[in-house]
Amino acid sequence: MTEIKEKKCLVKKVITGARGQMKRVFPILQKYKKGIVGIVGILVFILLCAYCVNGRSSVGFVDVLQVREKASVYQGILANQQKYEEEWRNRFNAEKELLVKEDKALADKRSKTKVSTFKKKVDSFQKKVITFQQKYQMQYTQIMMATQVAVQQADQLALETMQQLGQEKGVDIIVPKQSVLYAADRVDLTEDFIRVFDGKKFAVQYPDPKTMPVSEQK
Repeated sequence: MTEIKEKKCLVKKVITGARGQMKRVFPILQKYKKGIVGIVGILVFILLCAYCVNGRSSVGFVDVLQVREKASVYQGILANQQKYEEEWRNRFNAEKELLVKEDKALADKRSKTKVSTFKKKVDSFQKKVITFQQKYQMQYTQIMMATQVAVQQADQLALETMQQLGQEKGVDIIVPKQSVLYAADRVDLTEDFIRVFDGKKFAVQYPDPKTMPVSEQK
């Protein structure tokens, strides 16, 4: 019976991990959202370095956080991510509830089941819970990969628009606002950038997360 008690304790630990999965992953999603246009900042920094080599000095800045919040391309990406997150969360919770019920039913039968038979049932249930965790971890990863693919498309379009805006405004250097200590409002090109960027009505494809090539854990 000692062996069975230890096995049952392990099952509780595994199901507790499944119950806590949502608490662990959604803060990560929020953190990822905050940095969704971070690559844009890197790209404009590369532009800065390139222009500095030529010794030019006309400078403007773009607030990449406002771009993230206001530009329709990035709003669309976040809307798609949130849609898939909601679907993922609903599937996760539905299957989790079934496992919780099965866990309770297994515990209720413990005193009425032979030790050897109960051990087999516990082993089987433990494998099912681990498979559940692996499956939803993989699906979460696929959503993040799909978002990354869409963001890469948007970042490339943002870079092209940034170059165009610089030429139209006669600006040689555009830097992210978050990278400078001080800049006068007259050199703030954020609203101009968002207006031009949104005016292009770019179509950024957000791929179905299920198509993302992630290997299931063994």
